[in-house]
Amino acid sequence: MSPGIHDHQPMRIRNMNALSRRRLRRPPIRGRVRLVALLGSLALLGSLTGTALAVAPGNDLPGGATAITAIPATIDQDTTEATVTPADDIGCGAGGLDQATVWYTLTLTDTTVVLVDASTSDYFVGVNAFAGAAAPENLFACAESGVSFEAVGGTTYFLMFADIDGNATHGGQLHISIDVAPPPIELSLAVDPVGKINPMTGEAAITGTISCSQPAQFSDIQVDLRQAIGRFTVRGFGFTSAACEPSPTAWWVSVTGENGKFSAGRATAQVFGFACDSFSCDEESLGASVRLRR
Repeated sequence: MSPGIHDHQPMRIRNMNALSRRRLRRPPIRGRVRLVALLGSLALLGSLTGTALAVAPGNDLPGGATAITAIPATIDQDTTEATVTPADDIGCGAGGLDQATVWYTLTLTDTTVVLVDASTSDYFVGVNAFAGAAAPENLFACAESGVSFEAVGGTTYFLMFADIDGNATHGGQLHISIDVAPPPIELSLAVDPVGKINPMTGEAAITGTISCSQPAQFSDIQVDLRQAIGRFTVRGFGFTSAACEPSPTAWWVSVTGENGKFSAGRATAQVFGFACDSFSCDEESLGASVRLRR
């Protein structure tokens, strides 16, 4: 083999390596043009639609839930880019109602009755609480605007907040407060010992009072009235709504016999009262002997 070949071959390899390095550093003109064109198209699309590409928040799924370990706590979050997927469509509005869901966890050191209040958000919020894990079988409380529950110390609760207003705009400004819950509402019911009877129609009027430890958003009273006349029993049912506040409020229920007419004399009334404020409810049932008079 002649010496000339050994003299030129290394130089040829060095030149090819240098050329390869230059080609790696600088992509072909055609590739650069295509890349620039693609980026330009994306920019044009954004300018035409007036929107940026949506990016879901970090707590869009249970695995990215934001941790809360002390109360009082407040949440302020823009949820307009939140989504809902089969993986987290597990609340009370699963299957189409729940939209724009976001997730938080609550883990407290001491057992505490807490109130999770979403009523100041600018859209209707469904609040869902899961014990231990975000799974359908662990859902134990859900309501519009807020829930109250006993958070056992050391237990992690998953809180899912969903847009449930049903319109085309999903999400909005989510505002949540989490704090020790106020005492639940307590209802007291009383029945007057004397009622009235209309001798022409056989209609009976049962009266009494109702009161609540704090103002109720709604309350109602139901009366099941029975009267034995010889071997026959006349029975009837009636109900009414009444304001329920700390001061006793009078109520009046008209009862018409379903199988006959009531008359003057002794009757037995089973009275049921029910009242709720924003986050708690109470009920009371009592039986009373009532004398019906004309």
